[in-house]
Amino acid sequence: MKPPAAPPQVPRAAAAAGVAFALLFGSALLLVRLSIPGSIAERGGWLADPAGTLRLATHLLAWGGIAFLWFIGVVRTHIGAREDRFLASVYFGSGVLFLGMCFVAAAATQALLAAHAQYGERFFDSGTFAFGGRLAYELTNTYALRMAGVFMFSLATLCFRTGAMPRPLVWVTWGLATLLVLGLTQTLWAALLFPAWVLGFSLYLLWAPRKG
Repeated sequence: MKPPAAPPQVPRAAAAAGVAFALLFGSALLLVRLSIPGSIAERGGWLADPAGTLRLATHLLAWGGIAFLWFIGVVRTHIGAREDRFLASVYFGSGVLFLGMCFVAAAATQALLAAHAQYGERFFDSGTFAFGGRLAYELTNTYALRMAGVFMFSLATLCFRTGAMPRPLVWVTWGLATLLVLGLTQTLWAALLFPAWVLGFSLYLLWAPRKG
């Protein structure tokens, strides 16, 4: 009789997906910050974007989003039967909402770049720039970051109950999640807290099998 196949090393797969998301998403945020010194809602020379930096950032964000979906799926598999349905629904839903808002913000940015390339300075005379810039800003800094905080808080609570995350990391996660949920850090740099946390958790998942 043929022996059953060995189960996949889920923690390592989750680590690979999480690290990919952290690097791609973090790089996209850094490119946006370097291209737009102020706010995307402010009129500036960033709309010309001669080097295509913002376009590159939106593409990196798209690939990072794909990696984030894999990260969510494999972390759920890692927790397995211990997963609480209520908390799992909250962190899965908030993760999907976070990703969707980031994609819409990226699409709005691409639309602003395309409109400016077509209409030039006349673009600023309409209300389209004010609407699109404010839409991208609010989606990223007000709503997406809060959903990221809810994702972190609910996942950390689930890991606290199941022992899937070290207690020190749980406490750090709760603290960072509180900052994001309460909106105490509505800056582009604050958005880097989320990919940094995913990177830390992913590295733990990569190290955990070796310890076991």
